[in-house]
Amino acid sequence: MNDIRYVSEIGTYLKNKRSDKDTKGRQLLLGARLHVDASDVQSGQVPATDMSGKTGFVKASNVSSSQQLKIFYVD
Repeated sequence: MNDIRYVSEIGTYLKNKRSDKDTKGRQLLLGARLHVDASDVQSGQVPATDMSGKTGFVKASNVSSSQQLKIFYVD
């Protein structure tokens, strides 16, 4: 089951493998929306899909059910 979650920690990565040792991945912005399979937590990682359709794994502790405040500045 896919749940909507939001990135809650700066420095969260969408990694290719379910491992803390995997250094490859895409950095996600704070508050970014993810589709997460919360029922499939293994090694502290959950499968996730970002809004562009990229899939991978994120730390379960770095996602939240509530969205963070986002402020955009246009100069």
